[in-house]
Amino acid sequence: MLRRDERGAEGEAAALARIVSAVMFLSRAVSTNVGFGVEETVQGIRGQVEVVLRR
Repeated sequence: MLRRDERGAEGEAAALARIVSAVMFLSRAVSTNVGFGVEETVQGIRGQVEVVLRR
């Protein structure tokens, strides 16, 4: 999905994919999110990724 975006420089898709993976990992690992359910976690990840992809 990230590679279809013509806005970014070549090789940027791989970096963005790593950033998205890091956001997902950290969202699950942060102790303040420990009580969140699946839907709350997904909403948090979605919001953070949207900010990164709007750049």
